[in-house]
Amino acid sequence: MDIYPKALLVFSEETEQGTVEWRWKTEGDPSPSYKSLNYSWWTPKKSDFEILTKLDTKNKQEARDEVWANMQEEIEYFKKLKAAKYKLQRDSKREVKNG
Repeated sequence: MDIYPKALLVFSEETEQGTVEWRWKTEGDPSPSYKSLNYSWWTPKKSDFEILTKLDTKNKQEARDEVWANMQEEIEYFKKLKAAKYKLQRDSKREVKNG
């Protein structure tokens, strides 16, 4: 059961196959769609989203690969931000402990 309207979770992306629509999957506990809205440091996996646009299997996979490739810059940014946050917390704890 979706707790969010499906229309709010659909994204569009320009690919070589034209404009494709995709969304985070709604299955799972918690689902990727829930994590994308509520988890600050969630790192998505390629299996966490689905292409909604009707395409044949080959074009759907190519579109999926292209959408995933387009996400990598943002994913890497948040991974670096997460690592910096944890490093700052770790260093703060050491300062207090050694203080």
